[in-house]
Amino acid sequence: MANRSSALLTADPGSSSLLSGRILITGGTGTLGNLLAEWFCQHGAKNLTLLSRTGVLPPNVAEWLATSASGSTSAITVCACDTTSAADCGVLSFPASDLQPVTLLVHAGGVLADAMLSNQSLGALRRVLAPKHASLEHLAVLAQLHPAAGQVLFSSIASLLGAPGQANYSAANAGLDGYAAECAARGLAAVSVQWGAWAGGGMAAQDAQTAGRVERMGMSLIRPQQGLAALEGVLSSMIISSSASILTGSPALESVIAANPFRWPEFLRRLPGPPPPFLSHFSITLTTKDTTSGAAVLKHQGRPGRRRRQHTRASAGPAAATTSAVFAASVLE
Repeated sequence: MANRSSALLTADPGSSSLLSGRILITGGTGTLGNLLAEWFCQHGAKNLTLLSRTGVLPPNVAEWLATSASGSTSAITVCACDTTSAADCGVLSFPASDLQPVTLLVHAGGVLADAMLSNQSLGALRRVLAPKHASLEHLAVLAQLHPAAGQVLFSSIASLLGAPGQANYSAANAGLDGYAAECAARGLAAVSVQWGAWAGGGMAAQDAQTAGRVERMGMSLIRPQQGLAALEGVLSSMIISSSASILTGSPALESVIAANPFRWPEFLRRLPGPPPPFLSHFSITLTTKDTTSGAAVLKHQGRPGRRRRQHTRASAGPAAATTSAVFAASVLE
C-alpha cells in the first residue's frame, strides 16, 4: 500500500498538483515541521514556505537548510509569520507575479498548556486555542484564494479519546476536525489527521512523562517513518479523491482520520467501561496463542460504527477498513 501511494507522489512530481506549487507549513521550524519539510523535498516538492512565529531557526533546521541548499531542487523559504495575526497572514495573501499558487496547506502548529480542569485558566485556554483556531481562521481566508489547494490539518488523538489535563488541547483539535468536515461538505480537499504522539518529534514526545503515559494507556509512539508513510497515504488519497470527484461529482475523501498505533488488547482493557460505539469494530478478544511464535490470535467483534469511521491499527495487523483512507491504517505497522 505504501509503495502504491509513493508512486502517485514520486513517479512524476510535476504531475501532482499538490506538490507542483507552493506548500505552506505552519510550525515549519519545529522538530516536526522540519521533518515534514525534509520529506516533501525528498518527494519532489517545488516550493516550500516554512511559517514560524519568530522566524528564528533552531540549530538543527539551520544545518539542514545549509545542507539541502546545495543538493535540493526545492525552493525553501522561512517566513516569520504569526498565523494567529490577521495582519501577518494577510501578507501571505498578497498576489505576486513571481510566486507560485498555493497547492497545499499543512497546519502543524500548536502549543500545550496542560492542567487539570480545576486548574485551567482563561489565559491557558486562549494560549492553546490561538495556534489552532485563530490560525485556522486566517489560513482559511488564504485557502479561499486558492480553492484547488489541499489542506492537511494536524489534529490530535486527544480530540478523539480525550487526555488527562488536556481539555483545552482536546477542544482545540476538535475544532480542526469540525473545520475539515465542513470543508468536505463544501467539496474542498481537507483532511484532519488525529495523530498520536510522535517519537523524536512533536510536543508530546519531548516530555518523558507524556511518552510514558502513552505507553501505559496501551498505545505506542509513532515512529517518524510510520507517520510520514501515513501522511503519504493521506496525500495520495487526496489525489485519488480529487480524480473520483471529477468523475462522480461527489467527494470520496474521509475528512477525519485517526493515525495512532494502538495495542488493542491492552488499550481496551484499560477503558473504564465497554468500548464506545465508534471503537466497536476494534473490540477484540484474546483467544489462543500461536504456539510457534507466541503471538496472540485476535478475533474482531462487532461492526464499524456509522458515526465516524476511524482508521487505526490492530496489533496483529491493519484493521479491516473499506475506504481510501485505509492508507493511514496500513502503514502504522
